[in-house]
This record gives sequence, structure tokens and C-alpha cells, in this order.
Amino acid sequence: MSDVYIKVTTVPRKAEASAAADETAEPAPEIIELPVEETGGVLVTTLSSQFTDAIGLQYRNEESGALRALRIKDDAVEQPGGGWGDRTYFVVIKKKDADLKRTADSAQLDAPAVDEKASRLYIGNLPFTLTGSEPLKAFFEGAKEIVVPTHMDTGKIKGYGYIIFEDVEKAEACIKEKQGIEIQGRQIRLDYAPYNKPFNKRNGPVVQQQSTGESEACKRIWVGNLPFTIKGEEELKQHFAGAESIVVPVHMDTGKVKGFAYVTFPTVEAATAAKEGAQSLELHGRMVRVDYAPFGGGPRRTNGGPYHGGGGGGYGGACTS
Repeated sequence: MSDVYIKVTTVPRKAEASAAADETAEPAPEIIELPVEETGGVLVTTLSSQFTDAIGLQYRNEESGALRALRIKDDAVEQPGGGWGDRTYFVVIKKKDADLKRTADSAQLDAPAVDEKASRLYIGNLPFTLTGSEPLKAFFEGAKEIVVPTHMDTGKIKGYGYIIFEDVEKAEACIKEKQGIEIQGRQIRLDYAPYNKPFNKRNGPVVQQQSTGESEACKRIWVGNLPFTIKGEEELKQHFAGAESIVVPVHMDTGKVKGFAYVTFPTVEAATAAKEGAQSLELHGRMVRVDYAPFGGGPRRTNGGPYHGGGGGGYGGACTS
């Protein structure tokens, strides 16, 4: 009987295809052929001899598009039900302690404890193999809309999303029926996500605190945490009616927005009203932050401003009326 070998590499097929399409990318890892034992399995020791810290194998399920792990028995990776075939398998590497901590942090996408019921639900602990919102429609057929935010650089999901129903009753029924169901091997979490109560997906409700460090009221406000997909000033006009001017700074080299904007109003009262009205404003799945932006004050970052650790903070200086 001639020896049987299977093809093994370290990069999932999608990443390999992406690398091939990018001429500047590093070449894809080499595919290694590993021997199959007479019992039909591949020894874990054989894997680890070629791939450091290897503990198993997985392959891309052509029907679902997800990676499927193979069972391990008696220190050997068992072959799939239909045999090894001619597919390429991907090695599973044991995660280091730092990687495990990052994974645990990512898994803590638990919805906040919100008492107020709403027609919008938060869904957390989504599997990162999920390809957008489309696969969720089969689980939430009565939903009016499903939004799954993704990372700008990789296009991968962030591990959470929003499910919007026509009324509170349907959202409540969904929680009772679907709470804790498994999607691609992960147990999801559901909770209410009221539009008027911004919250952090990891730490619960965002508490907006006042302090002596808040900028003085004036005609111009700063809008931060803008999504990088925003289409400049025109898109902000519908959210800040009555503004005299809207400026969205961009990077000189790429032309992409920097993630914040300045909105100027004819009066301090109009600016104050806009600032208060935008406290729960969400754009492209991101909750914006707002503060006064006194002219000539220059940027300042504080830990005591209205948004603790706000990634851009408020703006100090004196106002000009």
C-alpha cells in the first residue's frame, strides 16, 4: 500500500487569496504534505514537528464557508467523514498567554444591563467567522433590519451587532425565544439597546459626567468618534440643521477623514441645543461624542472631561461670542 499524504498550511484560503491578489504582500506560506497513518489519522506529533505549537487541523466547509475543526482521538487528528480528499487543511496553533487574554477580552462583548425596553436589540458574542448580517437573517426572520459593524482595515466583524424590530413587543419576544442560542458554535447574548441611551459594548452604559474641565459654551461644537466611512460635510448637515458651517478635516496624504469635525452655529443657544441633541447620535454604527470647541483654544485631552478617556477629549480656551 502506497503512503497517503495530505496538504497542510497555516493560512486560511481567504487570506491566501488576498495575499495573492496583492503584489506587495508577502508570499503565502508554503504548503507541506504530511503522512497519514494506517489508522487513517494524522499524528499530532507529526503536525508539531513541522508547525511549532500545532495542536490540530481544520478545513473550509464549502457549504457554509466556515472553518470546520477535526476531532482528535488517541493523539491523532481523525479524517473527515468523507475522507481526506484533495483539499488543503489549515493547522491550528496553540495560542500564547497574551493571545488568550486578547481573545478573552474580545469575547466579553456582553450587552449592558438596560432596564428600558426598546425595539432595537444588541446581539453580542457573535462568531468572528460570520460574514456580515446576511447569515443572521435565518435566525431572526421577523427583524426589520440587522446591522453588524465591521473593522475598516480588515472588513471582519467586531463581534456584535444590532437587531431592529417594528415594535417593542417583537423585540421582547425575540429575547425570550432566542436568548443564548448558538450561532456557528458560539452562544450569543441579547439585550435591549435603546436609542436614547448610548452604551459601551464592553462596559455597559456610557455615563456622561460633568466636571470643571468641560469647555465653555460657545457657537462652535466638536464632533468626535466619527466613522471613517462618513461622506464629508454633506452627510453631517442632516444631523446639524441650522449650522453656519461644517468642517470635516481629512488626511493630506490619503484624503480620508480624521474622525472628527467642527460645526459652527449662529448663536451659542443654537450650538448648545445641537450639542445636547447629539448626545445619543449614532452614525454608521458608531456613537459620536460632542463638546464645545472654543475658537483659538487649541486641542486638549483630559481624563476629567465630559467623556473619560475620550480619545480626543474636549477643547479648551476662551469662547468668542
